[in-house]
Amino acid sequence: MAVTGDALPVTALLASEPGVPVVVFDSNAALRMAVVDRQSVHGVDESWDAPGVYLLLDPVALDGAFGVYVGKAPAGLRTRLKQHLKGKDHWARALMVVRDTTHGWHSAQVGWLEGRLYDLLDGASLAKLSNGNRPQDETLPAYDRIALEAAVTPISAVMRLLGCSPDAFDEDAPSESPVRPAPRQYNVTIADLVAAGDLVVEERVSSTQASAPATAVVGSDGGLTIDGQRFATPSAAGSHVRAGKATNGWAFWAVERDGTTVPLATVRARYLRRVTETG
Repeated sequence: MAVTGDALPVTALLASEPGVPVVVFDSNAALRMAVVDRQSVHGVDESWDAPGVYLLLDPVALDGAFGVYVGKAPAGLRTRLKQHLKGKDHWARALMVVRDTTHGWHSAQVGWLEGRLYDLLDGASLAKLSNGNRPQDETLPAYDRIALEAAVTPISAVMRLLGCSPDAFDEDAPSESPVRPAPRQYNVTIADLVAAGDLVVEERVSSTQASAPATAVVGSDGGLTIDGQRFATPSAAGSHVRAGKATNGWAFWAVERDGTTVPLATVRARYLRRVTETG
């Protein structure tokens, strides 16, 4: 099958009978992912007793909203998921992710990826995290973080396939799909984040899409500049990079924070949460 546009080439093994997980392989990021519902957890075999990360997904509401819990399993995913059958009763499906190589992830790697996925979903328009606090492991060296960043794109793609969007919808980025829910109105600008100290003038933001690499600079007026050309919003800047394609700039651009890539949508979500708590 020909792959066009931004599509990801993956291999999916569909369940041939009830109680068997659906398994997805992504060779580019060397990932093996499994989608299981509560009834098929006991059908997960020993190969999933490996370090990894997982998402517990609640049923999706009519408006597309869903609850999600992000977790890590340094001692093995299969065992951890069985524990959640009794410990957490809200979830309907789980997405498990391991490294599909001879040498899998270690505890610091799954700890960092857990925090990265939390940040992704913290900025998502339709996701409601049930984690009590942000999980984090910042002991990982920079070269490991760069490699793990490649895992975010295929994990996000599988979530969309499941109807659990990890995206931050944006009012100034028109939808390419007529069935997408109406975007949440945030009324937050880059200038607001600069004024609050969440972004810094002349700070660089980078594309989160490997297929469209780019760097922009934060301006004192709240715009983003690319090669001397100023854009009023993140979405306009992202659309420019993607040759005019409608782009949600808050998900497209990210900043580095302590060696971790943080989407602008997450920076915005943290700002809004802080304003709500103090207001």
